[in-house]
Amino acid sequence: TLKVEMTDRGEPGDEDSIGINLTNNSGTLLYSSNWTGTSTDELILSGGNIVIHSGFSTISSDMQELGENMVPTLVFDVSTDENPFDNKASLSLNSTDQLTQVTYSVYDSNNKFLYSETLKPDEKFEFGNGIKSGMYLVIVQQGDNVSQIRLIKK
Repeated sequence: TLKVEMTDRGEPGDEDSIGINLTNNSGTLLYSSNWTGTSTDELILSGGNIVIHSGFSTISSDMQELGENMVPTLVFDVSTDENPFDNKASLSLNSTDQLTQVTYSVYDSNNKFLYSETLKPDEKFEFGNGIKSGMYLVIVQQGDNVSQIRLIKK
């Protein structure tokens, strides 16, 4: 569901604002133009002017058939080549967001935090050198996207 909120504060338009939310069918937020942690705040347009003419309707139109074609596919997928692994494992991230850095946080089998590393989205996370055999949890976070993967060192 795409929700756009606009406020027209009159001419010359330098105080007009807009806020955009994109949610899936279950109501999970996929995108917000200005997320505050609890809601989307409208952003002031810089050099723009919203003009709202009379005769519009606030009733949502049924765009069920078009909706699926209009929603962009958001990808956030973490993978590894080898698990369990002998010496080291490489984690790769496939993400549509190529701007936001990615944080990899490593925990041992007792959920004790070991370390974290922040990388660019296209960089591989190398894991396993200098650690003992066992199971590890790696939590991968990029903006609001979070995934976890369990790795086993032989």
